[in-house]
Amino acid sequence: MPPEKNKILLFFFAVSLLWWVLVFSYFQPLSRGDWDQSFAYHELQRKTIINYHQLPLWNPYICGGQPWWAHPNCDVLSPFFILILIFGTIKGTLIIHFVQVFIGLSGMYYLSRYFKLSLILSLINSIFF
Repeated sequence: MPPEKNKILLFFFAVSLLWWVLVFSYFQPLSRGDWDQSFAYHELQRKTIINYHQLPLWNPYICGGQPWWAHPNCDVLSPFFILILIFGTIKGTLIIHFVQVFIGLSGMYYLSRYFKLSLILSLINSIFF
């Protein structure tokens, strides 16, 4: 990889880390907003896979039970879900947010470069994205 690309990816890593620290340094109450619901969904999936060695096809905790595999919040097939299985529900979710910001910055940069925008404009597009 050329040195310019290494520096840009390192810059995106630093920006992602800065965003992550700024957002989650004030992350005191875990039940504020929809975090508790998101964590409950992730924990349901993680627990079903780890404890019962099954795919989470059914969620018995919503409205007396609902199919889970077709639910919009089912993200077992996401490549990032492995982070939740490895690090646990809360840490895994926070790491996923960091990784997604990094991928978003990098993807917008490479898309801007694909359309022949200048280096500075590509970096600005990435930051504003």
